[in-house]
Amino acid sequence: DCESHDVPVGAVLQDNFRGGELAVRHLVERGHERIAWIGPDAADGPLHVVERLGGAMVEAARAGARLDPLVEAPLGVEERALEISRKLLALADRPRAIVCPWLDFTVALPRAARELGLEAGKDFDMVGWCTDEQRESGLLPWFRDAAPPPTVSWSIARMAEAAVARLKQRRAEPSLAAQTIRVPVRLRAGRGD
Repeated sequence: DCESHDVPVGAVLQDNFRGGELAVRHLVERGHERIAWIGPDAADGPLHVVERLGGAMVEAARAGARLDPLVEAPLGVEERALEISRKLLALADRPRAIVCPWLDFTVALPRAARELGLEAGKDFDMVGWCTDEQRESGLLPWFRDAAPPPTVSWSIARMAEAAVARLKQRRAEPSLAAQTIRVPVRLRAGRGD
């Protein structure tokens, strides 16, 4: 689930670029022209960040929308995600559409909203990220009394199947060139889909 332009090895990962497109398209279709983005600095973050942000920027440009503000935030620090989410939602001119391209912010933003008396889906729209496998244990428990936000989602199991198939192919044909395989993503909008 990673890729390197510096090392010629095969990779299997989710289609991050398409995920960025789907997230922004969903928000544009809901009438938003100004969309906030919460994620790591693309210059310092993993390639996932660059691809997700790239897809979002392209879709925003196609639709005549803009990603503004770009909020740079570290990954994997739950309290920091909550703090940044509180600050963003407390702005006098808070964004009405937000892309959260990582699970920590997908969970933190609605939590911060509840603390501030706001509700995702009513006071602002958002799109998060979450694997199919993380959905039950990592996302839905935070939304027992409310609908979860729309999320860009993909299957880790499908990634593993693709990786094993590619390894078998490389074993049979060792001279094959390195290849990147992208597993499709989709936008999941409700609890059961």
